[in-house]
Amino acid sequence: MLPSTLGAAAALLVVLLATPADSEARELQHGAPIASSVRISTSKLLHRTSTHYKCWNIDASPNRGFQWRNLSSPNLLQLAKGLPAGHLRFGGSGNDALWYGDGIGGGSSCAEGTSRHFECLNSTMADALLALADAASARLVFGLSITNVGCAQGVEYKSCLQQPGRQWGNASSWNSTNAEAIVRYLAARGQPYAYELGNEENAHWPLRGLSPEQEAESFAELSKIVTRVYPNAASRPKLIGPDADYQDHSPPQALLYKRWAEKFLGNVSERSVPLHAATLHEYIDVGWNGSSWTSLDPDVLDKTGVCADDFRNTVTNAAQRTSLPLPEIWAGEIGE
Repeated sequence: MLPSTLGAAAALLVVLLATPADSEARELQHGAPIASSVRISTSKLLHRTSTHYKCWNIDASPNRGFQWRNLSSPNLLQLAKGLPAGHLRFGGSGNDALWYGDGIGGGSSCAEGTSRHFECLNSTMADALLALADAASARLVFGLSITNVGCAQGVEYKSCLQQPGRQWGNASSWNSTNAEAIVRYLAARGQPYAYELGNEENAHWPLRGLSPEQEAESFAELSKIVTRVYPNAASRPKLIGPDADYQDHSPPQALLYKRWAEKFLGNVSERSVPLHAATLHEYIDVGWNGSSWTSLDPDVLDKTGVCADDFRNTVTNAAQRTSLPLPEIWAGEIGE
């Protein structure tokens, strides 16, 4: 691996310089030895990668094993200690179906969450998560649930959240009581590095999901909670979001996602939310298309970079139009 002070351009330079010419290639085929020398100048810094660039994710979804996996396993903790420092994100779809109770505080119990058909995070599980992050020397990014209302018996979680604002039942805003309980629990333990709120809440907005105004208002409420619970600004966790879908194979839907992100950023600016990083979720379509593997197609793989560039421009332009300090730009989720 090249040092972080070298970039993709330097890596390409190495390949070009180290590749023999056609005549040399023919000599190589006949076994003639070839001596090559490569000199790389590092006088110009192209890019510096954060020492915490590495990131990994734990999703509380039942099909991801969080509810039964033993995060306190000595073997797992020993393996975690061998990892380089990075970010551990506790987030995803399952985190928006999570209730905080049984030892977390705030008077909530897991039974209350179960009656609403949530999965539950109790103090034992929370402590194990913190211990794992500590063993890995990781910055914990904790994804909070933005959901107040459960689902009818037998109804799949996402299927019951098909209408705008369904996350809140008949309420007009986010009820942060249960979320504040886990915030206070984590604060007492000096955690986390940052909070997220909600996961892909713009899903196919405006037909379903939350509006950018609703999402921004919820972030404003979270900002008040975090300021109140962590009075020391120097050690206060950062706010990261909105962890929104940003790509769709349908161009009109992709444009709606982009407009949602623009409006969200404008609304958090109006509410003076200190957004540390703006996050997108992007999944390109790779796999077998019937004749070839698109995972080997550079035009398909380039979609990740194209999407990231577009999101960066969207964030930059929104910050320039408003009083929003330019946040960092993070890929909250990237996959196929």
